Amino acid sequence: MKTTKHLLLVAIAIMVNTTFAQTPTTPKKEGWRLFGTFNFEVAGQANSSSLGFKEIPLAIRDVPKHPSDNYVSSTNMAPIEVSRLDESKLWGTTPSISLSGGIRTKKVEIVIGGFGSLNLTSQSSTERNYTNSPGTSNRSTGAALTYIKLNDLRWLYGYSGGLKIKVDESNAGIYLCILYQKTLQNMSIRTGWDRFDQLEEYNKYSLGTFATDEFSIGPEIRYETNGYIKIVMGYGITSASNRSAWAQDMNISTPGYIFLKLSLGIRVDTNTK
Repeated sequence: MKTTKHLLLVAIAIMVNTTFAQTPTTPKKEGWRLFGTFNFEVAGQANSSSLGFKEIPLAIRDVPKHPSDNYVSSTNMAPIEVSRLDESKLWGTTPSISLSGGIRTKKVEIVIGGFGSLNLTSQSSTERNYTNSPGTSNRSTGAALTYIKLNDLRWLYGYSGGLKIKVDESNAGIYLCILYQKTLQNMSIRTGWDRFDQLEEYNKYSLGTFATDEFSIGPEIRYETNGYIKIVMGYGITSASNRSAWAQDMNISTPGYIFLKLSLGIRVDTNTK
């Protein structure tokens, strides 16, 4: 009788254990999580921007003869005739660092952050005037050439934000990015001399702070090595947020532009899972 009772209890235990083992468990839903990233990025941007500075005052364009050109008579001197400069970049390169953060799920990221970058694009709009033969188009011997140009090497800073949606199932992922970026930069006009193909600066005239707003969309491909490639296309417009006294009387044109940007970067993520 005892043996039968023991066998019955063992059978009941096995049935109960099997029942609970086969009961499906509901997967725990993953909610929103905070995250932060540090990024180092190099971006190349092709666009049709044409920020223009017209009616540049004579006080800026009137560059005197070079101190070493004592033999040049003052009657041969003339101010730089170019009275307009344009920042038209067909291709620009900027390395940058940024700190960003936000909230995410496995499929969606909402991110905002700040950045600083360096504009490495040389301006092709440098203009020269020949002080020893004003109005001519050929370099000749004698006095130094004079030049006028927009500052090319300058720091950019600002903030950005956006929405990133994962569109595949890989561990790293491909994301569709909808982004906004605001960039601030200090613009100036530089004048000086070109002696033996070496530029010497005479003066710098601040034009103030200019702000650029860009809206873009495109894919970002992330790798498990924390590297990424991002290609976005968008629309931007620049405005003079704070004009200097030198720029008050200038006619400054700030038309909108379409751009294509390719970015290569490395990200250090505080929550990569």
